[in-house]
Amino acid sequence: MSDKLERVTGKVEPVVFTGLEALDKMLGGIPNGSVIVLYGRPGSGFDIFAQQVLFSKASLGEAKSLYFTAEHPIEDISSEMVARKWNVDRLVEERRWEFIDAFTPRSNIRKGDAGPKVLLDAFSAYIKKIGPDVWSVVDTFSYYLAHYDKKEIMGFVDDIIAHARENGGLHLLLTVEGVVDPQVVTNIAHLTDGLFRFSLDPEQTEAMGLMRIEKLRKADYVTRMIAYRITDTGLAIETSVRMA
Repeated sequence: MSDKLERVTGKVEPVVFTGLEALDKMLGGIPNGSVIVLYGRPGSGFDIFAQQVLFSKASLGEAKSLYFTAEHPIEDISSEMVARKWNVDRLVEERRWEFIDAFTPRSNIRKGDAGPKVLLDAFSAYIKKIGPDVWSVVDTFSYYLAHYDKKEIMGFVDDIIAHARENGGLHLLLTVEGVVDPQVVTNIAHLTDGLFRFSLDPEQTEAMGLMRIEKLRKADYVTRMIAYRITDTGLAIETSVRMA
């Protein structure tokens, strides 16, 4: 991918890699400073993919990982990652991984102990932490799209993109299929650098699916449909499609 870009533009486009070797070979990397929408139903593996990418990068000491959670308690995410042999607790202790808890203020809103602004403040705080050598995940972006003014949330997307362009890295917005209007997801994907759609194949007895690369900035010629399996240790990319 780099060679082709160099021939066309006269310069090499900086890219980053997910740490999933087979996927990185297929894509040739992802443009540095990208904001990617990961879209799928619960159980399709898009959240596992996000955790796997950030854990790989932080474990190598190549970046700090920032994990913003509005949908699940930090303890639940941590325990699920440890069950997959991803010792995120060690990374937290070494300050290579930081959780931002938006689940607790969300619970306080539901109980009437706080107003809706606390979640907007939490999101603003997350964006300000996107600095050099920081990769991030928003889990999930759907809550904001479903409960807050769309124009205000689009403003947040612009801010994330601006920070990503300035500081580099890879930033993943998890979006649950069926929670918000698909047109809203299309609008977000139009603003951001990529849209990866995850779906399981109901015909398979094991957890197999397809990752559809519906958009990726400056990479219109990448592989568009990539098969994967969900395993005890994360997503495994299939180098040949085994699905019927």
